[in-house]
Amino acid sequence: MDVDLRRLRYFLEVADQLSFVQAAAKLYITQPALSRHIATLESDLGVSLFHRSRNGTTLTPQGAALVDNARTLLRNAADFERQARLLGRSPVRFVVGFMPGVDAGALIAEFARTYPEVDVTPIFTSTTTQAPFLIDGRADIVFCRPPIAVEGARIIDLFQEPLVAAVPRDHPFAAEHSLSTVDLEAAGEPIHGRAGSGLPGSGAGFDDLEPQEAIMAVAAGLGLAILPAGVAAFYSDPGVCYIPVPDAVPQYVSLAYLPDRAMPHTTAFADLCRAALEPRVRLLPDLLADGVRATGQTP
Repeated sequence: MDVDLRRLRYFLEVADQLSFVQAAAKLYITQPALSRHIATLESDLGVSLFHRSRNGTTLTPQGAALVDNARTLLRNAADFERQARLLGRSPVRFVVGFMPGVDAGALIAEFARTYPEVDVTPIFTSTTTQAPFLIDGRADIVFCRPPIAVEGARIIDLFQEPLVAAVPRDHPFAAEHSLSTVDLEAAGEPIHGRAGSGLPGSGAGFDDLEPQEAIMAVAAGLGLAILPAGVAAFYSDPGVCYIPVPDAVPQYVSLAYLPDRAMPHTTAFADLCRAALEPRVRLLPDLLADGVRATGQTP
């Protein structure tokens, strides 16, 4: 029996999320397609991996017993591919996991021009799912907003990213040039995405929302949001304005990698990212707000 590594990745994502719907969203495939892949894997292995019921999805005892082995198999497969490339004298392959809010395309293009001997490849992750890409070897290094749930990962801090408030376009705050954390708390509205922002009660409430979900909630009039400026610039909604929050605690944007898989050009890539991104991001909150006022449109 040949084990399809792609289906193993799908199995692990469902095991992590315990939801076919959420796992499908993370994997950028449809839920029916994901269900078919899992059913095929179960048939190939001859075991049931998940219990599905109205109360949700849980791992069967057999599924739970296979999770760690599946992670090890994927990690070994990635290591095998990397070693084979080196033995075959192929160009060094350097896979970079990028996330919304980081302008990785221009950086990777510049890096590729500077180091033509490196086969640099971008791979998209969401704002919260970088860990599996490092663990199973799909990426050599990933952009992240620490902490990242990868044991033994090395973190290279690049810059501190200022935060902005997302408010409905017809909200009284939309006319302000800046807001404070006190202003946001005094509004008495739900505040989405506020973990680590310095707001009282940070870490409670709506922190499980992905940034795009938080922005959709704001557009629907279901509260306010506080977000990294880069994320706000990435997601556009005509019903939302972004206002700088200078006293909110900035969030680090970092690179993460595993030391036993460090690439020769890791430090050079980090230096390039730091030099290119830090000045740009520092000005981003005011550029977002000025762009809204000048054009009447969300940037």
